[in-house]
Amino acid sequence: GSTEAYLVGQLFSRLAGQLRDLQVQRFDEINSLMAKLGVGQLPSRRLRQTPISILVRNQEGLENLLHLLELSQQRVMRGKPTVLKSEVNKLRNGLLIGSGTESGELQSRILRYVKDGIGSMDILQQVASWYDYLMLQPISYSETLIRQNDRLATGEELREITQVILSIGKSLGKPVCATGNVALLGPEDETKFRSVYEEQ
Repeated sequence: GSTEAYLVGQLFSRLAGQLRDLQVQRFDEINSLMAKLGVGQLPSRRLRQTPISILVRNQEGLENLLHLLELSQQRVMRGKPTVLKSEVNKLRNGLLIGSGTESGELQSRILRYVKDGIGSMDILQQVASWYDYLMLQPISYSETLIRQNDRLATGEELREITQVILSIGKSLGKPVCATGNVALLGPEDETKFRSVYEEQ
């Protein structure tokens, strides 16, 4: 949509300015510059990649989100742009951080807690405390995934996971929002760019 186009334009403008400052004039100079600067190299310790959701609250948040997007393009992990939690912490003003859905850190830990008895409510609350709001996915969506991956929870376990998230949200005083797992408002919002991106 128009918001995505605006953010991509802002990100391109910032990156182009940085390249000008570094006296890069041709596309083929970018990769050698990245290697020289060590851009894209991950810390030596093992990292766990987890999706989060980010909402912008104000102009400062928009600037911080653009900065996070810049950082994510400099570090690609398993084919996905990535930022470190420590970087999110530094640029958190004006942003609201959501816990992500079924593959997010919180729901993954709750799944292990419900399915295997691993962890405790204290640990789950500690993990959840980092987020500004907690997210729930439709049980019907998650039940569809069960048929594709037997590691996912059963229907009854999914209902228990939902109750755990609601309980944690209440005990921490954090909002809990239900997501629809919807990326587009309507068919007319589908773009060729998004289709190509999702196929990669």
